[in-house]
Amino acid sequence: MDLRELGDAGCNRHPWELIRLEALKEILQRNLISMHGMHIIDIGCGDGYMSRELFRNADIGSMTCIDTNLSDEQISALSGINYRTSYFNNYAPLKRNFYDLVLFLDVIEHVKDDAGLLSGVAGSYLAAEGHMLITVPAFQALFGTHDEFLGHYRRYAIKNLHRTIVGSGLKIISSGYMFSTLLVIRFLMHWSDKIFGAQRPGEGGVGNWGHGKLISDIVLFVLRVDNALMFALARLGIKIPGLTLWALCKKQ
Repeated sequence: MDLRELGDAGCNRHPWELIRLEALKEILQRNLISMHGMHIIDIGCGDGYMSRELFRNADIGSMTCIDTNLSDEQISALSGINYRTSYFNNYAPLKRNFYDLVLFLDVIEHVKDDAGLLSGVAGSYLAAEGHMLITVPAFQALFGTHDEFLGHYRRYAIKNLHRTIVGSGLKIISSGYMFSTLLVIRFLMHWSDKIFGAQRPGEGGVGNWGHGKLISDIVLFVLRVDNALMFALARLGIKIPGLTLWALCKKQ
């Protein structure tokens, strides 16, 4: 979760977050032979939920989470959740060419020089033969007030993302989309905002999910089936557009 959307500590997790977690687990499991002993870094970790849950039961070597927007108080609170995970708000403590897997989960859209960020991290911190998992929001035509609220510079077309990755000295192993259903919903909301006026920034974000169990379960089911179908078709060479783009890369 982006720190700008962070609500109360005990808030319900948005179904989008829960299903994204399941999808990322599948991507990693299908493309990485083993995570045993891996040293992992989550750059732009937000509240750290995604990386904590991705590797909760994995036999990894270490987990490092960094977000320059984390306060010292937040770092102290997060550090008490899991003793295996270290949190930082600057790059000074990071080890050079050490990490086997770098996570950039909805991060590079927040910086002007996305290619520079990727190449800098790959060159300085990614181990030889290390991997990088990237997710970004898709389709610049949907750029709106919520993107501005989150500090996004852009959304991505798949060709643009591939060009940025390859230009950063990384090799793409696999890539695709998630959430075709949410793409339709986002398209309708985007044009509703243009016609009737945008909702206030921050409304409707993943930190504001307050629906009950029944509604949550229905949304979870729809999104789970949606992604399962997209992944199955992708294995057949058919890529259905979705709201999120992902790519798993390797250091060359």
